[in-house]
Amino acid sequence: MMNATVVWSAWLVRYLRRWWTLAFRLPVGGALEFVSVAAATAVVGYDLLSGSRMRQSNLDRTLVAAGLAGSAAAGDTVVELYVGTTLVAVLYNLATGFPNRDSLMRIGAVVPAGVEVVARVTDAPATNAINLVLDFA
Repeated sequence: MMNATVVWSAWLVRYLRRWWTLAFRLPVGGALEFVSVAAATAVVGYDLLSGSRMRQSNLDRTLVAAGLAGSAAAGDTVVELYVGTTLVAVLYNLATGFPNRDSLMRIGAVVPAGVEVVARVTDAPATNAINLVLDFA
């Protein structure tokens, strides 16, 4: 049987190691990923990030914010964002055209090294292209 002090100290070591990694890594700046997919391609179940270089990285990173815009009318497209197999956000297109600063929703999800980010369409756009922007730190 494990001592409570041993369990607590093991948890604390894991927590501090992750905090140290995120707080004191080399400053690389943020990275924005813009994805635009035609309505005919963005069918239900399609991954908007299927051809993206930012889908997976060998470094820990944070998904700071995401925005969705496009299609023929606001609110007619739904995209689910997953980090690995964990659902972190459900995005609706808030406007037509491209996402801007007002379209970004704060997420703040930690993306461990080697884990894929998936943007799965759950309600397809009507006629025009759908545009997704992801802000990584």
